[in-house]
Amino acid sequence: MGGQNDREDLVPILVAAGSQMDAVADGAIRAVHVRTSYTGAVRAAGGLPITYGPPADQLALDALLAQVGGVLLTGGGDVAPARYGETAHASVGGVDEARDDLDLALARACLERDVPVLGICRGLQILAVAEGVPLIQDIASSLPGALRHEGRGARREDDAHSVRLVAGVPTGDLLRAVGGPEIAVNSFHHQAARAVPSGWSAFAWAPDGILEGMERTDRAFAVAVQWHPEDRFARHAPERELFAALVGASRRRLATRAGVA
Repeated sequence: MGGQNDREDLVPILVAAGSQMDAVADGAIRAVHVRTSYTGAVRAAGGLPITYGPPADQLALDALLAQVGGVLLTGGGDVAPARYGETAHASVGGVDEARDDLDLALARACLERDVPVLGICRGLQILAVAEGVPLIQDIASSLPGALRHEGRGARREDDAHSVRLVAGVPTGDLLRAVGGPEIAVNSFHHQAARAVPSGWSAFAWAPDGILEGMERTDRAFAVAVQWHPEDRFARHAPERELFAALVGASRRRLATRAGVA
């Protein structure tokens, strides 16, 4: 039987990365950037993280998606509002057009080809935009009285607020089984999906009505959360379940493609 300690049974997972400028002796050079908390969480669940950053290359993406079991869409800067037909609010920051190209291409390919995908924070927003849903560009200014979702000054693993888990939705039931009907989450976002995309079901809501978790149940595995489980998986069972579910779905995809399932 394979497991997370069987190195030969590691499941390749494409981890979408951003980019940043690294200082070098003669100036700066652009480098692929992804936090090790993401890759560590994938490894702990029995996955083999394969990092890929912008720019998007469709031939390379096609080749990668044919080889990996699934995809992890990670957090990062804001999605360019032009991607969903709006003008940028003054609060919008960290926009990287090349990364938007990559993440949207990955999201759409996963949904079209039934490649298991887990979206985290920005990843949820990317999946929403890919499905035609615009974003709330700034929660604080758009929804007076909303919770503080940005988490400024907080440690990455600190509780920020609770989310209510919806019974009868697979991922909601999965997380309820180990955490109960409400779980505490961390929070580092100022934007959110404006609605649940058509064909998706919400499984987690913040007390102020912000969408915190969604999944597309007519796909092999398409799940997204607005919080950051990669920062808390070592001590929180619900967070581990999310990564285990991604790796499990990815393993099943590879077994089916190999004709052994």
